[in-house]
Amino acid sequence: MTADIESLVLEHLRAIRAKQDHHSERLDRIEIRLSAIEQTLGSLYALLRERP
Repeated sequence: MTADIESLVLEHLRAIRAKQDHHSERLDRIEIRLSAIEQTLGSLYALLRERP
């Protein structure tokens, strides 16, 4: 490969890696939020089971 093509490929790979890192961070936040929702639903179900 020529130096220009290698540079272009590396630039694209860096952009892909940056976007992947962003998606990974976003997925981490979504997992945290989903866990909180699951805990809240579990508490609500427990309260409903206790009601006569």
